[in-house]
Amino acid sequence: MMVPARHVLMLFLDGVGIGVKDPQVNPFFAAPMRTLRGVLGGAMPHLDDTHLATPGASLSPLDATLGVAGLPQSGTGQVALLTGENAAQRIGRHFGPYPYSTLKPLLEEANLFSKIEADGKTTFYANAFPAVYFEHFGNGKRPMTAIPLAWTMGGRSLNDSNALASGGAISADLTNERWPMLGHPAMPVLTPKEAGRRLSAISQRYDFVLFEFSMTDHAGHGRAMEEAVRVLELFDGFL
Repeated sequence: MMVPARHVLMLFLDGVGIGVKDPQVNPFFAAPMRTLRGVLGGAMPHLDDTHLATPGASLSPLDATLGVAGLPQSGTGQVALLTGENAAQRIGRHFGPYPYSTLKPLLEEANLFSKIEADGKTTFYANAFPAVYFEHFGNGKRPMTAIPLAWTMGGRSLNDSNALASGGAISADLTNERWPMLGHPAMPVLTPKEAGRRLSAISQRYDFVLFEFSMTDHAGHGRAMEEAVRVLELFDGFL
């Protein structure tokens, strides 16, 4: 009897944590999020109930401080997620938004993509980047955040507008609506559901696929509840 191939799809929502059960301050309780609630058996995690288990899902919290005093930052946090090592503890503090210089060798040697590929499996970073990104970051003059840096450290190329237009990648905004403002006026616009179906199809071509959704982080920094709810509903339609 043949065992069906297993494919792992990792959806990383930047800037998201478990908060209080209060729709006035926590957009996860202000937004309907019917798809996510359906997966979680109608519930939503909060600080008084952080563990959930349903027939289709299991949820366990992680402490982003990793035992280091101070406010967690994307640089050390994402290096920890990608390598399994306590990056903040290694340098004695939280750092971000980019990986700290002394953490880059760790990121290059022990990132998730490289570990999986060393086991003979295939990986893919599904995010697409506009031409302006390559102009600013492709020459090495400006630092990359941890996930695209880890991907390119292995000699892999980031997805460009051609990959997105042909259906081989996903935009960070899911729908491609921002691409005309980024110099790509002809980019087809998708619904969140169409983007989700596309990513599902992409995930069947590789053993491991990672997609990074950063709009949640931007919404959190903006501290506008209406925008946070809009972003979560956008993601829920994608999910």
